[in-house]
Amino acid sequence: MGFDMKVSRWLVFMLGVFLTGNALALELDKSASSIHFISMKKNTVGEIHKFDKFSFELEDNDQFKLKIELVTVNTGIPVRDQRLRDVLFETVRFPQAIVSGKISKSQYNQLATGQSKTIKLDTHLYLHGIKQALPLVIEVLKQSDQSYRIIGKPFLLDAKLFGLSNGVAKLTEIAKLPSISSSIPVYFDLTLRP
Repeated sequence: MGFDMKVSRWLVFMLGVFLTGNALALELDKSASSIHFISMKKNTVGEIHKFDKFSFELEDNDQFKLKIELVTVNTGIPVRDQRLRDVLFETVRFPQAIVSGKISKSQYNQLATGQSKTIKLDTHLYLHGIKQALPLVIEVLKQSDQSYRIIGKPFLLDAKLFGLSNGVAKLTEIAKLPSISSSIPVYFDLTLRP
């Protein structure tokens, strides 16, 4: 490779670093990422569900957005998925849940490969037309150069705070169950790569 070609490639690389805030732009690796929640019925029976489609955006100003397409809820039972879309989430009116907040690059840029760090975040969750504060604890693991894994510590989502109580009650009636808990454990595992 000639000297001019090496210089050109170096300049392109440095421009990319400069334009993305001294770090390569990171994108969500969907094949290595997941978002799960657990439903509890009859006070003792727990079932794990997931969302099949979501996106993660990290801006140069350290603001991030995690957007979840609620229509892609996946419980493994199609009729139950449809009930969650129509009765609980009301996806025609409220198609997305959005977690937004800020994470400083200085909190994870200095990690060595294989090193991890626990970070507390003050975020907000917009769900069912309602926005609420959502404190999160995440573990950031640097898997390789510019590749990170973000593991969200499980947290309880109170359906009542987001106007979902009526939906939970209707689902309980439709499914002919004695109860469905309105406290929903949620956890996520995201992998970001250049």
